[in-house]
Formats: sequence, structure tokens, C-alpha cells
Amino acid sequence: MLAKAGILAGRRATCYPGCEKDLIGANLADGDVVRDGNIITSRGAGTAVPFALELISYLVNPETAAKVRKSIVYK
Repeated sequence: MLAKAGILAGRRATCYPGCEKDLIGANLADGDVVRDGNIITSRGAGTAVPFALELISYLVNPETAAKVRKSIVYK
């Protein structure tokens, strides 16, 4: 949806395996979670925790994300 709306044009992004062709205008990046400015993408449901932690880091701050990571006993 982000690519079809033109939001990913020139931005680094990742996606569910096999959907790379749908990232129209995006620069495909390796990684479970990829952040480019205020755009955060992930590969799927299996990356929900790192995606959520990246959102917390961006929306609140990295220190809060680290506290949440520790409190949920995530790597």
C-alpha cells in the first residue's frame, strides 16, 4: 500500500518475501525491520516484536524501547 501510494519512492524498505516486485520505486533493503526517516517497514508477522520496538524507539525514544525489550525478555 505504501509503494502504491508513492510513499516509498526513493526510500529504503523491506517486505514479505516474494512481494519485492510490489515495492514500486523503493530501494529494497535487507533486514527484518527497515527504517528510512519516518517510514518503518517489516517483513511480516514473525517480525512483530522488532517492528514494535522500532516504533517505540521512533515515537518515544530508544531508551524506552530498550526498557520494553528488557521487560519482555527479548534478545
